[in-house]
Amino acid sequence: MSERAPQPRTGRGPLLTVGIALGALAVLIAIGVATAPHSSAHHSASGPVRQPGGVDIFALRVADCFDYPHGQSVSSVALIPCTQPHDTQVFAQFDLTGSSSSYPGATLLKQQATSGCNSRIAGNLDRSRITNTLSVRFIFPLPGSWGLGHRSVSCLVADPTPDLTSSLLVAHPRG
Repeated sequence: MSERAPQPRTGRGPLLTVGIALGALAVLIAIGVATAPHSSAHHSASGPVRQPGGVDIFALRVADCFDYPHGQSVSSVALIPCTQPHDTQVFAQFDLTGSSSSYPGATLLKQQATSGCNSRIAGNLDRSRITNTLSVRFIFPLPGSWGLGHRSVSCLVADPTPDLTSSLLVAHPRG
């Protein structure tokens, strides 16, 4: 399932000037799927992935790089060191508002994710590395994941081809 995020309104003009084509593609999380990846990725003490491997979608960290899974239902991804070819990087994460045990609905969560990710672009992405082929995407929980306590959004910057070989983040992203 994919949707285009509304174009940013006043106050978000710099996003357009750096050439990011905004779009929000929600990676839908499989309801109740919690299968462990076959090979776990290893992060260094400072955070970057030093050994490729699988990780649960809700265990992603800011700066993680991977190839975007183009399915509609995803429970894990294979992390890749950012120095190796990849097409997606996590540039921010934040908690969703509301701690209710009842699912607030995909529409509301998509609105929160779009707004939250758009507001975190300027402080996290290196403008000199941004091209007009890149887009903003996000991962948010579906009802089954919400029921398991997942209340966070991961903001992603993605390229249509897996040819990125370095980080797109500023030196100290704000998360």
